[in-house]
Amino acid sequence: MRKNFKLRVESGGIGIGEFGLVNNPVNTAIKWSSDSRSFYVEMSADTIGVQLVAYTVVGHTLLKLKGPEVVAREFAEKHSCKSHENNLHVVRWEDGSERLLLMPEVNDASDCGNKMGYREGFLVEAESGKIVKQYPQAVIEAEWKKCWPDVSSR
Repeated sequence: MRKNFKLRVESGGIGIGEFGLVNNPVNTAIKWSSDSRSFYVEMSADTIGVQLVAYTVVGHTLLKLKGPEVVAREFAEKHSCKSHENNLHVVRWEDGSERLLLMPEVNDASDCGNKMGYREGFLVEAESGKIVKQYPQAVIEAEWKKCWPDVSSR
């Protein structure tokens, strides 16, 4: 990560891309898929929720994966809070870098009312954004705890 809140990506010592992170990030997590072809960056700052971007490396090209954007949009159509952006978490990569198990969440701020902290799970084809399966809150929270036992589920 560079001082200007940009992440530079190299392949074989060649710069293949650079993208901006949130301003003044509080937390940033980067995780590669098991096949080392793709990675995601999950980031948050004091004034925003958790945001997510995912990329795949093809040769010396960095391609943005559509899965996170599709899931964020699909979830927001039914569940959101007017005063805060929704959060989007990764539970895990599946099938190398083919799929992502994602957990969108209504921000857990108190002014979000009875929707505060509501979550669902989506298994999505990372590249195309095709939603393969949806999971109810109890199921995705159990998966989250298996993959991230040290992270509070709030």
